[in-house]
Amino acid sequence: MSLVIREARPEDVTAMNAIYGHYVDTSTCTWEERDRELFSREALARRGRRHPVLVAEAGGKVAAWASLSPYNTRSGWRHVAEDSIFVEAGARGKGLGKLLLGNLLGRAREIGFRKVIARISGDQPASLGLHEALGFREAGRLRGAGEKMGRRLACVYLELDLAPPQP
Repeated sequence: MSLVIREARPEDVTAMNAIYGHYVDTSTCTWEERDRELFSREALARRGRRHPVLVAEAGGKVAAWASLSPYNTRSGWRHVAEDSIFVEAGARGKGLGKLLLGNLLGRAREIGFRKVIARISGDQPASLGLHEALGFREAGRLRGAGEKMGRRLACVYLELDLAPPQP
């Protein structure tokens, strides 16, 4: 099966939202409980080169997507991005997430980000493991911060330094 990692296009929005919507309905990896549509064609077009959205296309079908978003809108945070990654349920566990996130982190370096932050539900060992395998380290934990599916959830903050530390 052919695998292509590329920039998301407007025609990918339906597939991207279907992947995300599955997790809204069935998982705590997003704490969204209602809105199954994260992207619109217009929102995708407004993102610009600094905050890319990539898709992994397997056999001509979008099987995963990943994005960089502003971590904070205040100007002092301009060198920090937050990543998101969602893999179609049937494509999980095959290395696709690692390949896609690795590509996204390469883009983050090229863009000039100094740090990438991930906020992951503490009950998601696969997501935590994926990020740790790519060099992320835990930076903090908010216990009982969120709630979904009748459960109180911890938010684990992970960080990846892309720039060498200052002396």
